[in-house]
Amino acid sequence: MRLSSIGIGSVLVASIALNVWQWRREPASSTRRETSRDAPPATPAGVAAIVAGTCTSQLGALASQLAKANEQLGKDLKYLPPRDAFERSALDPSREGPIRDALAKLFADAPKGWSWQVECRGSVCKLDVVGPDGGDPYDWEKKVQQGPLRDEVVGMGFSAGVPSQDPVSKDPLVSYDAFMTLAPAGTVSGNEILQQILARFRADLDKGACPSNETGSLTVQLRLDPSARQVNVAAGGTLAVTPVGRCMLQDLDAAIAADPVPDNARSAMVHYNVELPLTGSDQKQRRPDDRRLARRGT
Repeated sequence: MRLSSIGIGSVLVASIALNVWQWRREPASSTRRETSRDAPPATPAGVAAIVAGTCTSQLGALASQLAKANEQLGKDLKYLPPRDAFERSALDPSREGPIRDALAKLFADAPKGWSWQVECRGSVCKLDVVGPDGGDPYDWEKKVQQGPLRDEVVGMGFSAGVPSQDPVSKDPLVSYDAFMTLAPAGTVSGNEILQQILARFRADLDKGACPSNETGSLTVQLRLDPSARQVNVAAGGTLAVTPVGRCMLQDLDAAIAADPVPDNARSAMVHYNVELPLTGSDQKQRRPDDRRLARRGT
């Protein structure tokens, strides 16, 4: 009997101990499960504002750095040789259209067997020209320099011809390329401004602004200086220091002052020659800058 009572008591004590042990563990386990379902503690409003402000500031700084990098890239490309600037720039179909139209007019009278194509990247266009080796002469370089491209291009570089062959007929060909640096977008042709000045000057002379029985010539050079927004004049010839010559130069000054030079004008230079007595066929206009514009090699 005593042993049975002791056994039952031991079982009861063990059972109570187990229940107490489980009871002490359950709150902690339950607490952990509930805590795991809870959302992360909220960030105080002041801290959130500081974090947002910091991110905005960092984004602004990155945008500023990117803008400076793009500006520096533009400057670097500006001073690169045209061939290098072309190879490092992206395609620009918007600027290619006017160049292509002008070239189509220039090459409209090309002899049979001549072909061309153009591709523009950034501020540089590459012109590829192919013609028959030993065929009819065709001075396409002169046409490109003196044609309508003058108002779109501020520099050209030509390479020597390279022998090639027609892939189908096997006829001998010569391949050329030229790199043309385009005028900056949003600028005004300085040559057009000078032409307008000369048109006003000539119209006044035709009206008899400076009557004279003298004979001789007056040669003037007009140079547009974009930085100073002015047109500088240099004069020469047999009439430059005569009364009629001084009268014509005053008339030229008035033609220049009629319209101010815009702040986005490009540099330009022309020479104009006036012969007395005035005849329509005696007026000769020369453009020595045509020769300076072209250079061999790139």
